[in-house]
Formats: sequence, structure tokens, C-alpha cells
Amino acid sequence: MPYDLNMLLKAQDLRDLTRMQMHMIVSLRLCAIGRKNGADIFEMMTLRFGGTAPAKAMLSLASVLGDAWPESFTISRPCCVMVTPDEMLAAQMLHHVQVGDRRGFAETCAEMIPPVKHDDIFAAMAYFAGELSATMAARING
Repeated sequence: MPYDLNMLLKAQDLRDLTRMQMHMIVSLRLCAIGRKNGADIFEMMTLRFGGTAPAKAMLSLASVLGDAWPESFTISRPCCVMVTPDEMLAAQMLHHVQVGDRRGFAETCAEMIPPVKHDDIFAAMAYFAGELSATMAARING
């Protein structure tokens, strides 16, 4: 099912998303701000996630999204609960990745992202979700 334009344009609250989607969006925000301010983004993400594996996955995802997005990826401030249309589209894409729905993923981003970039983004999101899930599970079972 293609993305719902009305849903993308309607103000979305970060707290209404899944935990994984929230982590991705806030982390993308922190990566963008850190890069702009010359911070060590890897160190920031390692501290945020409590490990290097999810930090590497987040930096990979941020890079792949940045390369594939046709314009600047619009973000809100890290403290803001409102989600931009770009962030919401990325959250919808992540949902399709998590359920293994490549067709839904492709339909969701077809009008925004060139098809040649779909596999790279899907893989980067799957890598991020897998690494973060493993880290969260280790904390719970730890």
C-alpha cells in the first residue's frame, strides 16, 4: 500500500510510534545536529545505545538515507515530539522492514526515493533494527 499523504502531512507525535521508530528518528536528529556541530557522532551513538554495533548501524543508516533522499532530510529538534513528514516516511519504511514487507516498503517510498536506492535503505534499516533489538534484548536478559 503506498504511503498516505494525509498521514505524512498531518502533525504526528513521536510518542505514537513504536519504540524502534522513536529510536531511529531521535538518533537521526542527533546525528544531524552532531555532524553540524563537529561532534564525535560515533561516540554519541555508542553512549546512546550502550554498544558499538548499534552505533555503527545507525551511522550507516544515516549515511544511506542522506545519500538517497532527494532533498535535505527534514528533522525536528531532538526535544520536539512532533515528527516531520520526512521522519514519518522513514518510520513507515522501517515498519515495512521490520515485518519483512519489501513490496510495501517499495510502494511507501516509490514517489520519494529512486528505486535503485531501495535495497540499500532496506538493508541499512534491517541492520539497524537487528543490532538495536539485540542490544535491547541483551540489556533485558543481561
